[in-house]
Amino acid sequence: MDATTRNAIFEAAAKSTYWKRLNIGLRTEVSQDGYTYTVDVPSGDNPAQALITYRAGYGGTEFLREIATWGQTMLIVDTAMGALRVH
Repeated sequence: MDATTRNAIFEAAAKSTYWKRLNIGLRTEVSQDGYTYTVDVPSGDNPAQALITYRAGYGGTEFLREIATWGQTMLIVDTAMGALRVH
């Protein structure tokens, strides 16, 4: 995956308002260029960077492992926590 696409997906994840809590962490889906990308923020004792785990499109599903920078991860986590906060 090229850097432009990867950065666009992480930027869209940092603006996502819909997040799911899973036993592995937090998850959102981002649409980009005809694909739906899944972005995960792993949870656990050790901090981990956000990553794109797979993309789904007309031809099926492709598993990926594209890792965000720590700066991108912090923006994504901040957005996810805000979206999941009980008001």
